[in-house]
Amino acid sequence: MRYRHQLLGVKRNLSTVICGGTLGLVIAMTLNVADHGHWESPTYPSAGIYMTVTLVGFFLGSMIAILLMPGLSESQYWPRGKFSWALRGILFGLGFPFIYGGILPLISWVTAVRVSVFSTQEIINIGFNSLFQIPGSMIVNLFLGVPTALMSTPVFASLGWVVDRVNQSTNMRIVWTFNAAVVTLLALAIIIVLTVVEAEKLATFGWR
Repeated sequence: MRYRHQLLGVKRNLSTVICGGTLGLVIAMTLNVADHGHWESPTYPSAGIYMTVTLVGFFLGSMIAILLMPGLSESQYWPRGKFSWALRGILFGLGFPFIYGGILPLISWVTAVRVSVFSTQEIINIGFNSLFQIPGSMIVNLFLGVPTALMSTPVFASLGWVVDRVNQSTNMRIVWTFNAAVVTLLALAIIIVLTVVEAEKLATFGWR
C-alpha cells in the first residue's frame, strides 16, 4: 500500500519529477565543466560525453525527485506543508551532487569497458580503482555542488509546493495547463543555459 501511495504521488506530481530531472541535468553539466576546469581550461565536453552527462543527470535527478514525492508525507516521521517541501528541496540540492559524485567513477569504468582496448585484467583493476575513488568523488562533487545546491533548493522546494497544490485542483484544465507550462519553461531554461552560458562562467558558477 505504501508503494501504491508513492506511485500515486509521482503521477500527481509528474511535472515536479521532470523538474528534478532538468535541474539534475544542469547541475550534472555544471559539475562536469567545473571539475574539468580544475585541471585545464573549462570547456564543454565532447558530444558523446555531453549526451552521457545530460542523460545521467536527468535520470538521477528524476529518481531523487521520485523518492521525495509527497507519498512519504504519510509517515509520522515526515513533516507536512511548506516545511515539508523546504526539507525536500534541501535533500535534493545536497543529495544530487553527493550521489552524482558517487556514480562518476562507475561511469568511467563502464566507459573503459565499452572502449574495449583494455585486457580483462586491466578492466578488473580499473573497476577496483573506481570503487576506491567513490568516497573522494562524492566529497569533491558535494563541495563543487554547493552553489548549485543553493540554487536548486529553493527552485525545487517552491515549484514542488506550488505544483502539489495546483494538482489538488478539481479543474483538470488548470492542472494540465499549469503542468505543461512548467515543463515548457524548464525546457527553455535548459536550452538557454547550455547554449548561451560560456563554459568559463559555468565552471566558476557561484564561486566568483
